Amino acid sequence: MTRANGSSGEGGVPFVHPEPARALYIHLPFCRARCAFCDFPVVAGKTEHLHGPYVDALLRELELLFSYFPPDPSHPLRTLYVGGGTPSFLARAEWERLAAGIERVLPGGIASLEEWTVELNPEDADPELLRMLRAFGVTRVSIGVQSFDDALLAALGRVHDAARAVHAVELAADLGFPHVSVDLMYGLPSQTVSAWLRDVERALELPVDHVSAYALGVEPGTRLFGELRRGRIALPEDDAVAEMYERFVERAAARGFRRYEVSNFARPGGESRHNLAYWRYEPYYAVGLGAHGFLRGIRTANTRHLQTYLRRLVPGPRADLPWAEVRALSRAEAMGEFAFLGFRLAEGVDLARFRRLFGVSFFDVFALTFDRLFAAGILTVDGGRAYVRERWVYVQNSFLSEFLLA
Repeated sequence: MTRANGSSGEGGVPFVHPEPARALYIHLPFCRARCAFCDFPVVAGKTEHLHGPYVDALLRELELLFSYFPPDPSHPLRTLYVGGGTPSFLARAEWERLAAGIERVLPGGIASLEEWTVELNPEDADPELLRMLRAFGVTRVSIGVQSFDDALLAALGRVHDAARAVHAVELAADLGFPHVSVDLMYGLPSQTVSAWLRDVERALELPVDHVSAYALGVEPGTRLFGELRRGRIALPEDDAVAEMYERFVERAAARGFRRYEVSNFARPGGESRHNLAYWRYEPYYAVGLGAHGFLRGIRTANTRHLQTYLRRLVPGPRADLPWAEVRALSRAEAMGEFAFLGFRLAEGVDLARFRRLFGVSFFDVFALTFDRLFAAGILTVDGGRAYVRERWVYVQNSFLSEFLLA
C-alpha cells in the first residue's frame, strides 16, 4: 500500500456494506404552499384528494422494499423519521392508516423503535394532532420555525408567525414529547447579526433539547433565486454569515447545547439518533416521493414525479420500486463518503470502524490529504478518531471534498 490518496487500486471494486439497515425515512410531500427557498420534492396546494392514494402507495413501497432487502431480525430498526414536505399537513385519517401500516410491516412493531421523529409546521400544531402522534409512539418532533421575525418569515413564504411558532414548541413540550427540536435559518435576505441573535436567544429559552441551524442556500428554480437575480432581495455578506454561525455556537454552548454536527446542537441525550445514522455511514431504508436510500452499498433515489410514483406502485403484481436512480458505490467512493460525512461530526471519523468496513487503514488511503491538513492545523487525531479542529468547522466543505475519491 503506497502513501498516496486513492492509490490502492480500489476505484472500480464494488463496496458491499456489511451492516444491517436500522433506520427508516418516510417522505410525505404535501404542503399548503411551497416556501420561497424550497427545492425539495413537494406537492403544494389543494392536495387532500391525493393523501389516501399516496399512503396506499407508500405502504406498498415499504412492503416491496422489505421484501427485496429484508430487515435483520437480530438487529431491529432503531429509528424512524417522517419528513417532508409537511407531514403535519397529512389528513388525520391517513395518519391513522399510515401508523397502522407501519405497525404491521415493521418487524417488532413501532414499540421496538428507540426514536420516532415527525416534522411539524407550527401552523399545524394543535392538541388533537399532537396527542394522536404521541399515542402512535412518536418520541420526537422537529418543528420548522426558521425565524421568530415575522417579516423574515413572510419573505421566506412561511405561513406561521412567531407567536404561532412559540405556541407549537410549548404545546409539544406540555403534551409530553420526550424530545423537541426546532429548525432555524440564518443568512436570510437583509438579516443582520443582531436580528439573528434575537432568534437564537428566543429558541434557546424555549423547552427544546435540540436546535438545527442552517445557512440559507438559494437554489436555482426557487422563488428566492429569481428574486435575487432580479435584484429584489439582498443577502448578507459572507463575513456576516460566518459571524452568525460563530456567535450561535457560543450562545448555544452557554445554554448547554453541544455541537455534535456542523449544523446540529443538542443538550446531552437530545441528539437525533436517526440523523446520526446518516453521518456515521450506516445503511438506511427510505420510501416516498424523491426519497434517497442507502442499502448494501447501493444508493437509490426515488422519482420526484407524483403520478409516476403512484403508477409504479399500483396494487397487484405490477407494483415496482419507484427508483429513478440506482448507484452501486465503489470501495473508493465509499471510503471517501465515510470520511466526508464523519468529519462533519464533532466526534470525527472512527478509525477502527473504517478498518472494519474497508479492511485497510484510513491513513494508508488518505495519507497525502490528511498529512497536509494535519500539518496546517485543520485536522487532528485523538482517542482513535480523526476530526476537524473547532476553528475550521464552518469552512470545512472547502477542503473536505478532497476526501471524495472517484
